[in-house]
Amino acid sequence: VGELKSAKAVYGRRSLDFAFALNNLQAKKRFEFLERLCVFLYAFKAYHHQSDHALADMEDTLKELAAKVQATRGAYERAREQISERKAALLSSSSGDVGDGGESNSGRTSSGVSSSADVSSTTSTTTEPTATTTTTTTATT
Repeated sequence: VGELKSAKAVYGRRSLDFAFALNNLQAKKRFEFLERLCVFLYAFKAYHHQSDHALADMEDTLKELAAKVQATRGAYERAREQISERKAALLSSSSGDVGDGGESNSGRTSSGVSSSADVSSTTSTTTEPTATTTTTTTATT
């Protein structure tokens, strides 16, 4: 009977030692994980802090670039509108002078290429509306 009591006492101490060791192991794993997480977060913060300073230094350059892009886009849009107007004027002036095969020689130089002076002179003399063959609307010039 005394031997059984001593075995139970040894078992109780060893089970407490084992539970204590498991608790220490789990705590160690948690602390190591949390320490690594903190290191990662500090590195993340430092990276973004450096990036913030770099972007602050580049802010004037970025604003200049954005202004240049907007100016270039505006110039492109104006040029596109001018080309579209010239194309419409050329098509409307050439639709009235259809020769054989649907070709028109109005507004062309001797080489067959349109010149801006020829196009402007033909569009300024036409005052009555003409129907274009490529669209369903009428153009007045």
